[in-house]
Amino acid sequence: MEQAKKSKWIKIGAGVLITLVILMIILMLSIGMIVKGSVQVVLPKITGTPCDIGLCVFNPFEGRVSMNNFRIGNPEGYTEKNAFKLGKLILDVGLSSLTKDKIIIEEITIDNMVVDFEAKLTATNLTTIKSNVDKFTKKDVETKTQGKEKETSGTSKKFQIDKFKFINSKVVVGFGGQTVEVPLADIKIEQIGTSPEGATVGEVANKIFMAIYESASKTAAAQGMHLGDISTGKASELLDSVKGLFGGEKKK
Repeated sequence: MEQAKKSKWIKIGAGVLITLVILMIILMLSIGMIVKGSVQVVLPKITGTPCDIGLCVFNPFEGRVSMNNFRIGNPEGYTEKNAFKLGKLILDVGLSSLTKDKIIIEEITIDNMVVDFEAKLTATNLTTIKSNVDKFTKKDVETKTQGKEKETSGTSKKFQIDKFKFINSKVVVGFGGQTVEVPLADIKIEQIGTSPEGATVGEVANKIFMAIYESASKTAAAQGMHLGDISTGKASELLDSVKGLFGGEKKK
């Protein structure tokens, strides 16, 4: 009789534990879906291009959001479907700040990012996206002074990011039908929005994109000589045109 009672309580306990685990998994995936949906709505407003996220999971114990297969599309008219392919994104957020006006993000790590840099005669996919980001940021800053940030990004929340880093990344440079794959130096950004009022979505996006843009641009320009060798044979002319796209000095 006693043994039967113990067995009964063990089964009940196991059932409760399994139920809690299932509920926790549902919670993690549900919040992940909310985050995923929000990003997929807001980001295209900033870059002017579509974006797609594979799996997004939130760990409430660590305050960590993990995203896999995060892709940011190219503007219309370019060969490749995506401008950026992020293998994995990990975001550590200060849980106590989620209910406040300024959300504190302790660290964001992007691992295995591939930048598909594609050049045309008068522009590149990155300069086009940069122009879109600049326009959004300008409008975002204007609405910030009026206290109407929600009109641009859909949220009036401000942000502080203590650390942001890109690791194990590379840029694929395409010009004249040829491509060269080059490792991208690790990028580290610190102390975004540390002022009491924090930074808007647009201001954060601008700082992060500019860091990627400058790093990828330097890498692409450095490959101009090699691209010239394998495509037109006019290395110096091609190098000048590539540098010119980024506002660099041309040879005289």
